[in-house]
Amino acid sequence: MLTAEQIAVFEQISEMMEQAWDDVEIVHDIEYEDYLPQIFSLKENKASVESIAQKIFQIQNQRCKYEVSLAQCRHVAEKINAL
Repeated sequence: MLTAEQIAVFEQISEMMEQAWDDVEIVHDIEYEDYLPQIFSLKENKASVESIAQKIFQIQNQRCKYEVSLAQCRHVAEKINAL
């Protein structure tokens, strides 16, 4: 079971991800939320910015079929890492 702090971090990650893709005019896709636990897990396990960026890049480009750059993903990963 997640603590209140972990739930808050999960929600912040969700908001960051949605805002990041809104900023590049990508429509938020409900199925994307299926992948948030993977990103949250990386954050919780203190993964590097690069690891988080690579996961976001993989999800966006391979699974969700959105074309974003690794630099865009790295920018979001830096924000997530700073939480």
